[in-house]
Amino acid sequence: MKKVFAIILSMLVLGLALTACGKKEEAPVETLANDTAIVGTWMEDYWDSGYTFNADGTGKDIFWSQDFTYTALDGNLTISYVEGLWAEKDFTYTVAGNVLTLTEVTEPSADGQPAEEPGTWDYTKTE
Repeated sequence: MKKVFAIILSMLVLGLALTACGKKEEAPVETLANDTAIVGTWMEDYWDSGYTFNADGTGKDIFWSQDFTYTALDGNLTISYVEGLWAEKDFTYTVAGNVLTLTEVTEPSADGQPAEEPGTWDYTKTE
């Protein structure tokens, strides 16, 4: 009788131990609510440079061949490079038909004036 009780008790403990080791719930993947108008490949004619913006918030700087993630909302674009020359770049943007206009956001100098003239580039959608 003691052996039967020991076996039942062992099975009960083993069952509880296995139940406690259930599958861990994974955190939901956050999807970026990016402006869908920016999705696609945009090329600049003069320098043969451009950007590819994917719907999942990833992309590629074509000229530098650098991968990045991005957020594009309300006319503000932030590109966060995975590795490479820059950690992050900020732009304002507009999309008019098949033309994407990016204007670089520059940090002000110590006296409050722009440190440099912001660059503006036009890109034509190819895809």
